[in-house]
Amino acid sequence: MFGGQKKLVMCQACRALIEPSVKVCPLCGRESVPPLRARASGVVGSGYFFSFLILTINMALFILMGVAEINRGGEIGAFISQPSDYVFLDFGGRYIESLLNGQMWLLVTPIFLHIGIMHLMFNSFALYQIGPLAEEALGSQKFIFVYLATGVAGNIGSFIFSINGAGASGAIFGLIGLMAIYGYRQGGSMGRSLMRQMLIWAGIGLVFGLVIGADNVNHLGGLFTGAALGFLLKLEEPGTQRNQVLWNAAAVSCAVLIVASFVMVALNYGKFQLEPVTAQTSSGFERFLEMTEGVDRVQAALVESFNWESAESRDPREIASLLRSAAAALDRAGSLDADSDAIRKRLSDLALKRAKAFDSAETDPAAVIASRQSDREEMQRAREDFQIWYKRLLRSQERQQG
Repeated sequence: MFGGQKKLVMCQACRALIEPSVKVCPLCGRESVPPLRARASGVVGSGYFFSFLILTINMALFILMGVAEINRGGEIGAFISQPSDYVFLDFGGRYIESLLNGQMWLLVTPIFLHIGIMHLMFNSFALYQIGPLAEEALGSQKFIFVYLATGVAGNIGSFIFSINGAGASGAIFGLIGLMAIYGYRQGGSMGRSLMRQMLIWAGIGLVFGLVIGADNVNHLGGLFTGAALGFLLKLEEPGTQRNQVLWNAAAVSCAVLIVASFVMVALNYGKFQLEPVTAQTSSGFERFLEMTEGVDRVQAALVESFNWESAESRDPREIASLLRSAAAALDRAGSLDADSDAIRKRLSDLALKRAKAFDSAETDPAAVIASRQSDREEMQRAREDFQIWYKRLLRSQERQQG
């Protein structure tokens, strides 16, 4: 008798009370269901399932990397500070040359990898604090979409600036940016408090990144993408069945993309270990990385020199010093073969040539500006030749392994 009363829900279009089984509101004719954001809580008993799942995956991968390091004969003490390049590449770290050669899954996998225990602990603490808050506000489907989208955006930024690395920071900054906008849109004292809290997190993270030399390009890429999504996504829209289906599909697609990316890592496991191509010495792989990092550094210095306009915008002596320092670092890399040595010399000579021009740029900027286009074209040709050499190197290695 007392349990016979029907439970009614509110139409999210006209706010009329309707039966839960009704799919189309009889008063306004809109398809509408209660605003219950779909979460994983119905399955696993927690509204923060994805936040803690990501934390678990990050830690599990770090442990697996440690096991791989030990199996390779590495020292666990060194791994705690930083994994070897072998392990970093094998597990899907962001490596610019590999991305340039089409291994686009390396925009996804670095989001779940970390370089050293301090890197892992800092990001885990931030995710533990911010993840559940964002997942509660957004719902699980939007949360996983935002986390992946902002993480990939951060990696794209790092790729554009030729920065190797890994970490969840871009995705975490993405959540920070989105939640700051979420608080702004909510308004009121609670909304403003949330926005201030997120801005403090962003400020601390960016300053800490400057202090330790972290990849703030990745951080800013995630932050701005998250803020943009905060404006673009209808965070408080009515939870119609159609929208729920679309967001379910988006969440499943994100999960499939993550799994597929790590499947590609598994299929390519070991192919990034390049010792066989320089078998003359045991340090061939290390010298290969020194050379590629030197090439990236010279290219970055040259780009800065191409963007220089006048002594008022930046001291030309600073540009000259940057170019000479990059050329010296490239010259210090050990020899691999005649082809790579020739490419390396072209880039080094180009950097030194522009450094010499910048020595007198304060009084005679015309020479620097006049040669800018031809020097840019020479840099691009050398970079293209480097890509051809790198692809030939990989094919040679695959033949030796296969």
